[in-house]
Amino acid sequence: MKSSAALLMLALALSAAGCSSDSTVSSAAISAASVGDSCAADADCGAGATCLTAGFPGGLCTAECSSTVACPDGSLCASLASDASTAYCAVSCNSNDDCRSGYVCNSIGVCNPPVGGSSGSGSDAGTDGSGDTSTDVTPPSSPNIGAACATAAECAAPGRLEALCLSEANGFPAGTCSAACDTAGANTCGDGAACLPTSVGGRCVSACTAETTCRTAYECCNFGAGALCLPDGLLASCTAPAPTPVDNRPAPGEIAASCVDDAECTVGPAPVCFAQFGPGLCTSGCADDADCGVNGVCGDVGGGQTFCFRSCTAETDCAVDFVCCDVGGASVCLDGGLCR
Repeated sequence: MKSSAALLMLALALSAAGCSSDSTVSSAAISAASVGDSCAADADCGAGATCLTAGFPGGLCTAECSSTVACPDGSLCASLASDASTAYCAVSCNSNDDCRSGYVCNSIGVCNPPVGGSSGSGSDAGTDGSGDTSTDVTPPSSPNIGAACATAAECAAPGRLEALCLSEANGFPAGTCSAACDTAGANTCGDGAACLPTSVGGRCVSACTAETTCRTAYECCNFGAGALCLPDGLLASCTAPAPTPVDNRPAPGEIAASCVDDAECTVGPAPVCFAQFGPGLCTSGCADDADCGVNGVCGDVGGGQTFCFRSCTAETDCAVDFVCCDVGGASVCLDGGLCR
């Protein structure tokens, strides 16, 4: 696992994306029924809730929350006012249809007034700098963790997870689709993604290998037991995963495959299992390379005899117990004892 400093960097980048409702500390004092309701005063809201009025059409019942104080089901913890140091519970959403009149589904997936109406100062309610939109967006039909986004409505989460859009203002170039996930869950984020632990809860991030390509402005960095597509420079030291060794070993029956008897060999005009000097390997008499199948070459062994060999560039081109060695200027798979 990366150092706590790396976790802190990621937490700072993700903190404005909201805290998930499955936080470790319950907030039973907050009435689930009142969050998001209209109000004129605190008395109009449920137990533990307050009424925000400045910049909130019809008033908004909510309550303060944090990374350790969860919001009720159906809501997320987000900055709603110009003072981003205070977070409140807000109704979670995927589109404007999930919000009451006068509110839109903003770029971090919560219902807030449109740009200019979230606070007395007219700042963006999402505080992530990407801006809200009043245009409904239909989420894709399948999970798209790691795709570019401007709003949570453009993202589809796997299973029953809450979709999120980690914005460009929070350090994710062109935004990236994510979801609130359980770091203790097995494959919570589905294939091709992993649940990244942060101080605001788990966040689904695209997984990668040395052979896969992350989006422009993202790099594949080792993190914990795997590797993730993270914004360039997010981690002070990004160590790319090592390439997966290419395994091009012959399939059973092919030239130079391991064998015990002739019946196991299937390629060539006269397949045989050659085992005179060591472990058995498949070969065949041949007239030209075409007789020897994929990666096979027809070589002269002297005395007017020609047999199939398997060409190679590395040990992983040869069956187990055989090596790639040079014979007369050609690299072929043979028992190590036959290499000169």
